[in-house]
Amino acid sequence: MLTDFSSSRYNSGVPTSTVELQGEIMVSDFVKFRYFHKFSRRWYLALAELAFLLLTFLLTIAALIVSKKGEAPTNIIAPLLLFCLWSYLLFIRPCTAARQQLKTETYHCDLMSYAFTHDGFQAKGPNSSWELAWKVILGVYETKSLFLIYSGSSAATVLPKHLFHSIEEMAAWRSLVSAAIAPKKVKGPGLIGRFF
Repeated sequence: MLTDFSSSRYNSGVPTSTVELQGEIMVSDFVKFRYFHKFSRRWYLALAELAFLLLTFLLTIAALIVSKKGEAPTNIIAPLLLFCLWSYLLFIRPCTAARQQLKTETYHCDLMSYAFTHDGFQAKGPNSSWELAWKVILGVYETKSLFLIYSGSSAATVLPKHLFHSIEEMAAWRSLVSAAIAPKKVKGPGLIGRFF
């Protein structure tokens, strides 16, 4: 829900409204956050992991080609194990980590109410509540389906876009947050964020 703006809509370039949202965060939202965090925040490590994955795949293929017909190739075990391990770490682990976190921290999937003001934001639910001032926020990232409000290097408030009722409400939220965190900006999706 978006409260009314003042008649001038802005007061010295600062929105004077409160944006209120309510809804549940899905498991898929946390999975997307984990993948985005892994691939975008440390993109150079993800790129190195992809290169290593490709190398182990090529080594496995080369070992199969070099082995004699009719013999079991014994020299592919190490590259094959590395390939499986890196595949798991790169593609499966973020998903399992998100599901594991939600099993132990069930309050994340409660029906939550969010109130965003120029000073900060509050989140309230049946089992948890918190409040953060914008000055402690390290960054706000936008992906295809999420807004991520980072308050630590790996801790973020996940705000799915499906909680917004309209494009206008989302634009008002962006405006409010951009003014509140200035000179920082709401960072756009970038290459990685377009997938999540």
